[in-house]
Formats: sequence, structure tokens, C-alpha cells
Amino acid sequence: MPITNPVQLFQTVVDRLNAEDWTGAAGLCDPVSLVSFRRTMLQQFAPIRPRNTMTVEEYLKLTPDMPRAVAEYNVKQQQKSIDPEIQLHRQFPTVDSVAALRALEPTDFFAEWFYGQSPQRQLRDQAKDGAIGEKAANAIFSQPMRHFAYDVLGFLPNGDRIAHVLYQLQMAPPTEARADEWLANVPEDEREYIRDTSMRGHPQMFLCRKQPDGGWLGVAEFGFVGTGIYASFESKGDDRAEDFEEEVIELSP
Repeated sequence: MPITNPVQLFQTVVDRLNAEDWTGAAGLCDPVSLVSFRRTMLQQFAPIRPRNTMTVEEYLKLTPDMPRAVAEYNVKQQQKSIDPEIQLHRQFPTVDSVAALRALEPTDFFAEWFYGQSPQRQLRDQAKDGAIGEKAANAIFSQPMRHFAYDVLGFLPNGDRIAHVLYQLQMAPPTEARADEWLANVPEDEREYIRDTSMRGHPQMFLCRKQPDGGWLGVAEFGFVGTGIYASFESKGDDRAEDFEEEVIELSP
């Protein structure tokens, strides 16, 4: 059955993302947008002539006071930035090769890309790298990671075939004591203004396109449902989260 309400579509997409059903979420996207997204993304992996990058000596000639170690580091970073295999791993961590990426159908392509940008992937990488301690990691991954928590503010029709769902991160209001502590350094005549404007999330837009059957589908694009948010941890314990009492997942644009 087609989804005839843009807000319902958004909420269904979010439910699938929280269930880590990346393919199911991608399947709720406009098929033409999926094709366009795939074509655009594959352009960066197209065979190209090697780019001329600056050498260590050229860096030192351009900036004589630059330490050689810094120049060597800059050259290595340049080489990484144009290495398609490194870019592949960053954006499509579960795809083995550029050839395998090109073989993916548009829906699977977008699903793989979205997982690569997801907070779930970021947190798993942090645990693998040791940035999250074993005790914290076990607690995190022992339960569903529902990182996509949003409040829908409404939707705005934009012509007959386009609608924008306005949403923001679901944020627990600070305790009164925490709010008072935070506002203590704010002039008294500004406190009500700060409470009204700063203790809320920043609204984002979910773009929908109407289909021939009368239903709505999302548009596959960069920024799709908060893509690019960064998942990190604030813990009561050391910086490796070994002796935490309570973990708070912080999602930042």
C-alpha cells in the first residue's frame, strides 16, 4: 500500500533506520532519486589520470619555515584523498571493491552508503579502535541502538509533487538545576530568550516526492534523515568510558 501522508512516510523511514533495516529504508525512496544518487556518487570513483600532487620539496620551497615532518604529512594526506580504495572504505565500509560498488543496484547502493554514514557504524568503529571501553561497548551493543529520535514539527507542501517534512532531534530538556547552572552566566534580561531559542534542536527538512500511485517516497540525497551526524559519548568515568555510570549518546550535526 502506498504511503499517502509525508509525516507517516518519515516516521516509517526512521523506524527502519533504527532497526538497521538499511535496505528497507532505501526502498522507501523515490526510484529516480536513487538512480541519480548512485550515478553522482560513482563519478568520484571513475578512472581518472593521476593528479599532480605537491612534493615534500615543493612544500618546503613554498613555505621555507615549514618543518619537513609537516610537509611529509601533507603529502601523505594528499595521496590518501585521491586514493579510491580509501574513499571507498570511508563511505562504503562493507563493500570490498570499486567494482563491487558499481555492481550494486540503486537501492542497495544507497543502503550501503547510508550505513557508512550512520551513527551505528561510527560507534562500532569507535569501539573497534578502543575509543569506547569494553564495558561501555558491551552495554551499548547489547540492546537496539535507536539513534534516530526526532520530533516532527509538520510538513509543508511545495507544489503538487513535492513536500518537506520539518523535524528536529528529540532532546530531553535539561533538569532545572542544570538549566539554572547554565543560565547563571547569562544576563538576567536575556534568560527567557535563551530558554526559548537555545534549548531546542535545529530543524531539518526531509524531502518527499509524490508518485504516480498517489503515495509519497523520500528523496535519496546527502543529508537524508540526519546523514552526517556524529555519534560520540559523554561518560562519568575516564575518557575510554571504562568506569562509566551512565552513557549519554550525543548526536551533533
